Amino acid sequence: MLLWLGALAGWLLLDSASYMSGKLWHVHEMIFGFGAAIVAGFLLTAVRAWTGTNPAHGAGLAALLLLWLVGRILMWRGSGPVGVVVNVAFLPVVALVLLRVLLQAKNRHNVFLPVAVGLLALLNALFHVRATHGHGDRALRSAWLAVGMLVLFVTIIGGRIIPSLTANAVPGFSTRRWRFVEATVIPVTLLAFVLDALGAPWAAIVAAAAAAAAIHGLRLRCLLARTGSATERYTRADSVAASKAREAT
Repeated sequence: MLLWLGALAGWLLLDSASYMSGKLWHVHEMIFGFGAAIVAGFLLTAVRAWTGTNPAHGAGLAALLLLWLVGRILMWRGSGPVGVVVNVAFLPVVALVLLRVLLQAKNRHNVFLPVAVGLLALLNALFHVRATHGHGDRALRSAWLAVGMLVLFVTIIGGRIIPSLTANAVPGFSTRRWRFVEATVIPVTLLAFVLDALGAPWAAIVAAAAAAAAIHGLRLRCLLARTGSATERYTRADSVAASKAREAT
């Protein structure tokens, strides 16, 4: 924690990384370091479940971990171009690993996920290019757009995983999808982040963000309504079973 706070304050970053202030370093590591690790870990696990093939294990998985860890150390030490190259390399490698397994399994339905990881890698590279040229404000715009990519990952995967996990845990649960909501939730969410990253007028950003929030609310409301009714049925069934068990004894 002390090292993190020191780097955030700019005290522990070496001169060779002077192009990246403590603030930029903090933003970069939270999004392209911590956030990228979460995305990679989840997708590597999910692809195994979708295809029945382990995309990374043993030495391969250790190499990915080492690549990510070295990138973090080099970014903290400010190792200049070497640190940038190692740091940027992590996400493209993950994307290629995912793409290879999905294509081998002929699971083309999920090919867009490694493509999205590649776009996140592109934003990481763009962040570095802008920061090295002294355009910290533009680098931050790349970071905000990357946050939008992370939100899209949550939106897409959450829309798939939450209903299936709930159905497995709650007997009688059945999900219902509204076509309008499912068709607009991703584009409108992305629009809000793109407008913000491009520096659009605040009124346009607020309008897009409000629309995205409303659509997400409708999506969640539909899920909660169905979950609630199923949970009530499940609770009543448990109560009846418990009563019968007490009567039998």
